Amino acid sequence: MSALPADIFYWVLNMSITATLVGAVVLILRRIKHIPRTAIYALWILPLIRLIIPFSFGSKYSIMNLLDGIAIKTVPLPKESLAPYLLYSNSIRAADSYFPITYKTNVLEGVFKIASVVWIIIAVSAILTSITLYAVTKSEIKDAQHLKDNVYVSGKLLSPAVFGIFRPKIILPDYLKDENMEYILMHESIHIRRADNLWRVVAVLTCCIHWFNPFSGCF
Repeated sequence: MSALPADIFYWVLNMSITATLVGAVVLILRRIKHIPRTAIYALWILPLIRLIIPFSFGSKYSIMNLLDGIAIKTVPLPKESLAPYLLYSNSIRAADSYFPITYKTNVLEGVFKIASVVWIIIAVSAILTSITLYAVTKSEIKDAQHLKDNVYVSGKLLSPAVFGIFRPKIILPDYLKDENMEYILMHESIHIRRADNLWRVVAVLTCCIHWFNPFSGCF
């Protein structure tokens, strides 16, 4: 029986492979001129979901079920589980059983145990680095001067930015405070309405977890 970190890394690696395959399909669809660009942008949520959620709901109409046997292998959750019928992506197929994972060879088990330690160290380091950068940025702009509503001015910025998730602030560079700000504020307000900062946090955490996948930053 393998250790829990190795099991987790096994599924994370499978998630990354599945997301890459789904992302490749989206890239191919981008080349079809008759598909609206807005639809293509919306489709990018699919590889992101595959990077975040390790399972899909099983049904004969599900995408995972349709792709099973072609490019993406799947493993169902044990039937005795109280959870609904779920499918886990399993492109690696390096185990004889999956709940818990029992690898086909001791060598594979050793590889995944070592790889999981490296994965955890780098992922945690990346997350801590991101948190540190956020804290440093917050400290740098804490002296921003209030202009109006949720608009602030700081001499430490070179371009307008939205800071914060739950109570976002629009922070403008000093040189813009006397300019016509109507379109600038309109642009930044759109970022707030779309919750872009929240999505950015999700994207950064996802990239930290899937740091080994060179395509994760593209999704």
